[in-house]
Amino acid sequence: MIESGRKGGIGVLLDEIDGLSNGERGGLNELHAYLKSKEVKDGRPLILISNSIDTRTLQQIAKLCLTFKVEPAASECLKQWLGKEPPPTFTGDLRSLQRQMDGLEIPEQVQEIPEGVMPVAWWTLWGDWDPLLEFDIENNEGNLASLISLENIPERVEASKGDTHEAWKLYMSLFNAYKISDQGDFWAFFYQCWTILPLSLKLKLKIISLRLAVEAPLPPTAKQLTTEEFRYTPVLTKQSAMFNAWKLLCEIAETHGVPVRLAPMYAFTEIQSGALRPDKVRRYEAISLEHFHKTIVEAPVAPEPAS
Repeated sequence: MIESGRKGGIGVLLDEIDGLSNGERGGLNELHAYLKSKEVKDGRPLILISNSIDTRTLQQIAKLCLTFKVEPAASECLKQWLGKEPPPTFTGDLRSLQRQMDGLEIPEQVQEIPEGVMPVAWWTLWGDWDPLLEFDIENNEGNLASLISLENIPERVEASKGDTHEAWKLYMSLFNAYKISDQGDFWAFFYQCWTILPLSLKLKLKIISLRLAVEAPLPPTAKQLTTEEFRYTPVLTKQSAMFNAWKLLCEIAETHGVPVRLAPMYAFTEIQSGALRPDKVRRYEAISLEHFHKTIVEAPVAPEPAS
């Protein structure tokens, strides 16, 4: 239709192809190969939509395509659509503009999501997250931001509830939400069920922030931490042996219904009893069971605060 102006033929439209780079298994390479194939030359157009082309594979694909940037709507088009000049707060987001025109959003409340791991972590704990606002953050950055916010959440809860049993109950409830989210991540990666990841990320960031705003509102005199005051413990990477060991512990806990902290002892017992197949024994032994048994299972557990 683009070439002749007439309808007909078969075309393929793929939206959000930049999302393929997050956990995909060869999808972008397959698109790259298709664009070089005979099907495209014979009139099977492939129309791709992406938020950016900043990865190497997307740049290679862009070189094979007629690539152009979709700019925000022109002022004259907006004026014709609205019947008046667009508000000075208009940032290019037509959905936000529509909500403003319908009276569902006050322009002064329009928020821009901060960029960077530390700002997102700060905003999750101390900011005021608009329930209508959806965030678009890369999965690894979102996970890091959630880890930092989790590490610094005690100060946020204490700023609202003080050093009380009520604060402890809220903290444990929020911690349980992180636990459920982490379990979702495990399922996503272990079973390659990638649709879980956006839900997990929303639970770790947006839902936690909204819960804090409702369940732990800040008094006017509360002192807010800055990002410079945040604690930050560098985390293990996916490539490390410790990560693989931790993943195996999660698999044992998930499969056999035992707590993660008891997974090494369970695996050690199964090996000693001869109940495991040889391949399972090798995998379980690979996590250095005696080391984990001493450092995790036999490690002293801090007592919970008295009620």
